[in-house]
Amino acid sequence: MGDAIARLRKLVEAARSMQAASDPDELCDVVVRWARAVFDLDNCAVLLFEPDGETLRIRAAHGYEPNVVESWRGGRGKGLTGRAVEEGKLVVVGDVTADPSYVEGVSGARSELAAPLLVEGKPIGVLDLESGRAGAFGDLDLALFSSFADQSAAALHNALLRVEAEGKRREAERTAFEMTALVAAGRKLASVLDPERLLIEILGVVRETMRVPRCAVLLVDETTRELVLRKAVGYGVPEGLRIPMGKGVTGEVASTGRPARVGDVSRDGRYIAGVQGGRSEMAVPVRLDSQVVGVLDVEALDPNAFDDSDERLLAALADQVAAALHNANLTGRVGRRAQRLALLSRAGRVIATVLDPDAVLYRILELASEALGFQRCALLLKDPFGADLLVRAALGYGDVVGKRIPSGQGICGTVFRSGTAEVVADVTKDDRYVRGLVGGRTEMAAPLRLDGTIIGVLDAESPQVAAFDADDLDLFSGFASHAAVAIQNAGLHDELERRTAELDRRAHRLAILHKAGQAMATALDPDVVLHEVLKLAGTALAFSRCAVLLLDREKGDLVVRASVGYGDIQGKRIALEGTNSGEVVRDGKGLLIGDVTTDQRYVQGSSGARCEMIAPMKVRGETIGTLDAESPVQGAYDQDDLELLEVFAAHAAASIHNARMFQKVEDANTALRANIKEMERLNRELEQYARQIARANDALERQVRQLLALHRAGQTITSSLDLDTTLQHILAMTRDIIDTSSSTIKLLDVETKELRVRASSGESKQGELMVDVPLRVGDRTIGVFELAKGKAFGEEEHRMLETLASQASIAIENARLFDETQRTYYDTLRSLAGALEARDAYTQGHSERVAKLSMRIAEKLGLPEEDRKEIYSAALLHDIGKIGVRDEVLLKPGRLTPEEMAIIRGHPIFGDAILGPLKFLGKVTGMVKHHHERWDGKGYPDGLKGEDIPLASRIVAIADSFDALTSDRPYRDRKTLGETLRIVEEETGRQFDPQVVKALFGVLGETKSGGDEIAEPS
Repeated sequence: MGDAIARLRKLVEAARSMQAASDPDELCDVVVRWARAVFDLDNCAVLLFEPDGETLRIRAAHGYEPNVVESWRGGRGKGLTGRAVEEGKLVVVGDVTADPSYVEGVSGARSELAAPLLVEGKPIGVLDLESGRAGAFGDLDLALFSSFADQSAAALHNALLRVEAEGKRREAERTAFEMTALVAAGRKLASVLDPERLLIEILGVVRETMRVPRCAVLLVDETTRELVLRKAVGYGVPEGLRIPMGKGVTGEVASTGRPARVGDVSRDGRYIAGVQGGRSEMAVPVRLDSQVVGVLDVEALDPNAFDDSDERLLAALADQVAAALHNANLTGRVGRRAQRLALLSRAGRVIATVLDPDAVLYRILELASEALGFQRCALLLKDPFGADLLVRAALGYGDVVGKRIPSGQGICGTVFRSGTAEVVADVTKDDRYVRGLVGGRTEMAAPLRLDGTIIGVLDAESPQVAAFDADDLDLFSGFASHAAVAIQNAGLHDELERRTAELDRRAHRLAILHKAGQAMATALDPDVVLHEVLKLAGTALAFSRCAVLLLDREKGDLVVRASVGYGDIQGKRIALEGTNSGEVVRDGKGLLIGDVTTDQRYVQGSSGARCEMIAPMKVRGETIGTLDAESPVQGAYDQDDLELLEVFAAHAAASIHNARMFQKVEDANTALRANIKEMERLNRELEQYARQIARANDALERQVRQLLALHRAGQTITSSLDLDTTLQHILAMTRDIIDTSSSTIKLLDVETKELRVRASSGESKQGELMVDVPLRVGDRTIGVFELAKGKAFGEEEHRMLETLASQASIAIENARLFDETQRTYYDTLRSLAGALEARDAYTQGHSERVAKLSMRIAEKLGLPEEDRKEIYSAALLHDIGKIGVRDEVLLKPGRLTPEEMAIIRGHPIFGDAILGPLKFLGKVTGMVKHHHERWDGKGYPDGLKGEDIPLASRIVAIADSFDALTSDRPYRDRKTLGETLRIVEEETGRQFDPQVVKALFGVLGETKSGGDEIAEPS
């Protein structure tokens, strides 16, 4: 009873302590501490629901591992704590090891007690106890624990309510602050109408309202569709930086129109570094009439520096920024319109004073640019000879003057035909647009109207979309009216001036024409004359397009020899038949064509020509060419102009004729002088060449003699493979080629590494010069060549000695290798033959006897020594293929079976395979392969017949058979000589070659009569 009372007192003290705690986390620690004190357990935990109302998390605990406290998450129905929440009542388990729903919280726990923390019947968490003893909780524990859980739930509920109330209070205070700040920001921004100053104020308002040290204003460039950094504070990038739509955080905000907040920019691939060390960023769009016109961007050095409230506040500021920007733009437009009206009025007065027709056009454009702020504008007038529009003046368009636009085509053509001014906000979406400006987006055109008649169009373009509005169009149309009047006044004044000038021009041209004739007569160079003709035609006759065509009598046409204003027509040919120029040549009279577009005989000379004059150039009544003039104006020339051109052409013809005659004389004199100089030069060169050829012939003759000597030496040296013979040849050829008193060849002994004298010739005398020439094969020295001579060796002799030594080295090495090959060759033959005969005692000495007999037969047949040696080798190795035959077959004493016979008959092919890789045996392998062929073609392995069988094989075949018949075999005794000869005679013409049999009988006859024994070749 005493223990129960003590625990109840602790329960009361715990209630007081819990009421004193106001912070939820602090209260959870208090609950755990008193639970341990009341129930005398170290393992206790308080679990509360997360804001989602589903997830349980440990808020305070004792006796639990720290990683368990940090990572453990529970829920309704999960484990004993989840069951307590789900059932809404106390859960006690005496032995958790027997309960499958138990989720381990404390290592070694045996019993657990969990009570839901209920507030008005709804759980807000769980109070959990665990013990290392099974059945650790009794009825008193359950009663006290239930009461303790209710007290804890009430205290935690009150603490959470206080926290929620505090949060709402702070939220209200923040909202009040934001509303106050937004009102103040709106007033400040509304009072600024200058766009540049407004951007600075925007930064100040954002910094003050958002309490951030770093912010930026980015506006959309409508032309390039890029974000441009207009103003920034605290950023490390320059103002004017362009960011493509969709790139980076700000580019994405501008593209999508949605705010963006990045808690840690170092982990966001979109981030474009703006602030050194920046960690978090927030950007919101600036909208005007639902269109994104810019972005407000702020950054902080701390991660996760911005929350939802910050985003809402920055978005509200962005709305005020959009309104302020719109007001500033409207104010600017009103001011600009008033300024433009004043400038337009002044411009109208100015252009009215310009009376030059060409100057007035560009003056109109200059004033339009100045008054209306257009950097690209053009003036188009109606073609006086057609319905097209011609670009007469342009600023900012490039080289477009003279360009034609048909009436009704393009925006200018439409305005010209309709008479109504028009502005197109985006020309890329208008099919009528004719490109004038690279990258042009907005075009505005107004008609030039005069007394109800439209004489042209005034046009302006901009690279920005919607750059011109209705106000601009009104001002532009008014300016066009002033411009039309100015053009008319300048035209009338020009007409008066032109008529006055025409009279003065005619008088002046007649005076200049006389001077021109005198000037042309003084020129004597034909090209200079042609240049002067065109130059004077321009100055004296005022022809901007003039050409000189001369007659080519061989080809029967005219050739353009010089021109000005026609473009690149130099060398162009014009036929005489069916052309105006041909008619002038044929008739000798000038021709005037008022409109060349209606003349089928017209040959185009210059682009856009409409009027043409052609005058004949005659000398003593003979036409030598024509003088042609063209104008882009229809009817530009009259009969007076033609008469003037004919007189000028006569002067030009005389000048060209005189220049030609003078040029011919000058060319003849020049050619004569050049021929004389050339003959003198050729004579000097011939003398020099003769001396050079004589020297070259002498040197060539010496070189030929030396080369022939070296060639003969090389042939002689390499003609023998005998080493001693080769050395003697080398010494003899050296004496013939170079006059030496003595020569010695020393070769390096391979074993002792000493030089030994192998050959010498002559004797050296006292005081003679000695020369040692090394004998080399590749990088290896095989000897030395010592020579003595009474006088010094020349450079050519040294070169010949080196060449001779090189040839000698190769010849000596070849002779050495040949000796070694021969020795190896015979050793190989004997080893192979010995290996074969070692297998069978009955065939001991068989190959040697066959070889000796075969060589004697070859001698009898008169074969050369080289062939006899090959036959000896073939006979010695003819049965080498039997090495591959098994002993039980090869040494079988009885008759062979067909299968065994087939194996025996394969030995020629096997022998050929064995000897094939031994290249030094030459044709021996073929001889071995066919030594069992028969004269009648019934042999093996290839069934060759008659002389198709190699002669050597036929010789070996009969020698092999003869020795086999006269030798003992396991399966029979030897035959007598008489029996053998009878068998051979019977097989002559069937198995054996008759001529070879005859030679065999001759050899046997010599042996029988005491002739030489059959010997092997040396």
